Amino acid sequence: MLMKLFLKLLTSEMTKQLIGLAIRKLLEHKEDGITKDVINVVLDGAVVSKANSLRFSDVISIRKLLG
Repeated sequence: MLMKLFLKLLTSEMTKQLIGLAIRKLLEHKEDGITKDVINVVLDGAVVSKANSLRFSDVISIRKLLG
């Protein structure tokens, strides 16, 4: 019940922030983290997707973390 309420209140901007935070945490984790190649593919897919309003300028900070 609480999760359903949370999902209804979740805005697209909040979702973007949560995804960014999750990607940063995965980048920082050396043992269980994901590779930079996977992150780039996910970011590219999210940007070109018509299902959201994410732009290349929205993911610049994450790409800078990738180096």
